[in-house]
Amino acid sequence: ILEGTHVCIFAYGQTGAGKTYTLAGQRSSKQPGIQDLAIGDLLRLAKESFEVRLTALEIYNESIQDLLSTCEGASGPSRAPSERLEVRQSREGLTSDAETEEASPSPFGSMRVPGLKSWTVQDSADVEEALERVRTKRHVASTALNERSSRSHTVLSLSVLRRSAGTVEYLGVPVGVLHIVDLAGSERTKVSQAEGLQMKEANCINRSLSALADVLFALGDSSSSAHVPYRNSKLTYLLQDALGGPGCKTFLFAQVSPDAQDAHESYSTLTFAARVATSVQKGRLRLRTGNVSPSPRRELRERDSPSAREENWRAAAPPLPRRREEAKS
Repeated sequence: ILEGTHVCIFAYGQTGAGKTYTLAGQRSSKQPGIQDLAIGDLLRLAKESFEVRLTALEIYNESIQDLLSTCEGASGPSRAPSERLEVRQSREGLTSDAETEEASPSPFGSMRVPGLKSWTVQDSADVEEALERVRTKRHVASTALNERSSRSHTVLSLSVLRRSAGTVEYLGVPVGVLHIVDLAGSERTKVSQAEGLQMKEANCINRSLSALADVLFALGDSSSSAHVPYRNSKLTYLLQDALGGPGCKTFLFAQVSPDAQDAHESYSTLTFAARVATSVQKGRLRLRTGNVSPSPRRELRERDSPSAREENWRAAAPPLPRRREEAKS
């Protein structure tokens, strides 16, 4: 990430399988989740030479809402975000803060969300304040399968900007981003007994998860002519640089339930994960272009590679003697 890579971590599975617990842990028993460990390591590595900015949004019924907005109600911050945001394309890759109007690199690369608020975080206390606001404002509901079911996809993004002589560099320097995506769980409405608004939420969730699967499978197609349907959902359209951009990395945690009654959903989740593991990671690789200096560790790996050793051997070897016929001519 410090070298400018976009890393995306997904938690995928049916509702009630433990996706939020895997990512966020359990605050009451002080058990950290994957996002706590990853953010802690990133802040520790970026403390001296980088600035870290955090954004948080949710995709609820295919609409984007800011989870860090300061919408005050009668008894404090309101749970429901006050403004609906849209995804825009940006050739410069810049966005502006909702309050300061300061231009800064977008955490979504070539995509941007105008009006999305970002926080500068320096330690775990800053991150905990943001995560508490996210937990308070995210859409959740009680269903027959889960007492606290997430009804939206949550995207937590940390952008790493390089400092130079007391300032932060924007142009010409790749911005590394860590996306932590807590997906809403897939569900069968007959089993979850969803009705009314929950039925609409479940349909939007299932459609967006299906669109994510289509994008991942298209990226795993080795033929360069394969169309990647990013625009089929707001989630894939927003994260397209992190899913199929140059030098990006994607990690997916497949969550399954141990209950026998959930065997059908568990089988579906494992089938999806197996297909991702066998095909998507073997898809076409897009290398980063531009004047980006490689890290010393990467230079060492390239210098010690078999192809590099063979080239060095050929350059140092003496020339082969010419044939007698060639010498006479």
